[in-house]
Amino acid sequence: MTSIKISIGYFFIFCLAAFLIWYFISRSVRRREERELGLPRIVSIPRYGYQEVGTGIYGGVKWVLQLPNPGPFDSHPLLPSPSPLEIAKRLKVTGPFCPKCDTELEERKKLFGYTWTCVKCRFCIRSKIPVHKLREKAYLYFKSDIREHLRKQMKKEV
Repeated sequence: MTSIKISIGYFFIFCLAAFLIWYFISRSVRRREERELGLPRIVSIPRYGYQEVGTGIYGGVKWVLQLPNPGPFDSHPLLPSPSPLEIAKRLKVTGPFCPKCDTELEERKKLFGYTWTCVKCRFCIRSKIPVHKLREKAYLYFKSDIREHLRKQMKKEV
C-alpha cells in the first residue's frame, strides 16, 4: 500500500515538473516573438494615399496589393519615369483576407502556432508563423512578381 502512495506522489511531482517546464518554455518563446517585433517603426503615409493595384493568394490567404497614388507632378514629361525596382519598392501588402468572402482574418495564438479565422464565414487556416512574418514573405513574393511584370511591360513599349 505504501508503494502505491509513493508512486502516486512521484506521478504528481512528475506532472508538476512537466507543467512547469512547459510553462517556462512557452513563456520564453512568447517573449522571443515579442522581441522580434522590435520597436515601433516609423510609418510614412503618401501624400495622395494608396490605390489598390491587385490581389494575390499567398500562404492560402488573400492579400491586397497597393501602390502610392501618383501626385499631380509625378507624370511630368520632363521627369524620368521610375524604374520597375523603384515602383516595386513602394508596394504595400495588406491583409490577410479570407479567400472566400474578402473579410479580414482574425489571428489567434495557439499552443503550436497560430490560427486565422474569418468572422463572417468561419473560414479557418492554421500557420506556424505569425501574420507579420507571413506579410513580409508575401511582400517579397509579390514584389518580385510586380518587378517582373513591369519589366515585361517596359520591353513591350520599347
